[in-house]
Amino acid sequence: MKFASVRLFGMAASLAALALPAQATTTTTLTFSEIIDAATTLNYSGTAGGNLTVSSTGGKLVIVLGELGVAKLANVDTRLGSGETITFSFAQAVSLSYWDLDDLPFGSNQFGLSVDGGTPASYSLASHGSATPLIGNTFTFSYTGDSYFIDTLKFSSVTAVPEASSTAMVLAGLGVVGFIAGRRRRG
Repeated sequence: MKFASVRLFGMAASLAALALPAQATTTTTLTFSEIIDAATTLNYSGTAGGNLTVSSTGGKLVIVLGELGVAKLANVDTRLGSGETITFSFAQAVSLSYWDLDDLPFGSNQFGLSVDGGTPASYSLASHGSATPLIGNTFTFSYTGDSYFIDTLKFSSVTAVPEASSTAMVLAGLGVVGFIAGRRRRG
């Protein structure tokens, strides 16, 4: 009798572990180490959010001495400027946890950042992150009165949270197994 109760409880615990898998957080730090390069898009695989595509509007993506910017043929200023954006599109949702953006010491010291096509929020170039997590698949950096380069970005995977109904079903199943085990013990 006792062996059957232990076996049932062990099976229930195994089912609970399958229903609520533990997931490790993966972090990707993007730095732009190429000395000079220009591209329409940049593609990365194996990031925290799976495949990543970096694209721009208003010009080509340009990497100069490890910093990412946008340039038009007629414009030699490769900083992200008026009418230009750089978009980071991930296959899976990620959290943007850190940024290092560089600029000249004058100007508004602000940049725009929108998540998943939302309204761009204004941030300080010196802030290096947001007080609240920025979670999404698409992050678009834009001009807000000051031109800048993107030096470093850090993205982390987002841990899946089980739905309440899944958790309730696991707990109900454990309750039924406990009830049956207790009844077998008495009978």
